Amino acid sequence: MTRAHRPSPRIRAALLVGLTVLLVGAGSTAGHALWASTATTSANVTSASVAVTETGFDTLAGELT
Repeated sequence: MTRAHRPSPRIRAALLVGLTVLLVGAGSTAGHALWASTATTSANVTSASVAVTETGFDTLAGELT
């Protein structure tokens, strides 16, 4: 009977870190996609009108001549 070959602790640690990074990356991507699909925005746009009247130009023209 032969013993099964077990991977070294370094290889197991590297695989565990890689799997963790993969799962965290996939989870954050899925979370962002869910947030982006459900997020709503609203904006109110208002415009103001300003009226300017100019008077007294006839008087000014008479004073300059």
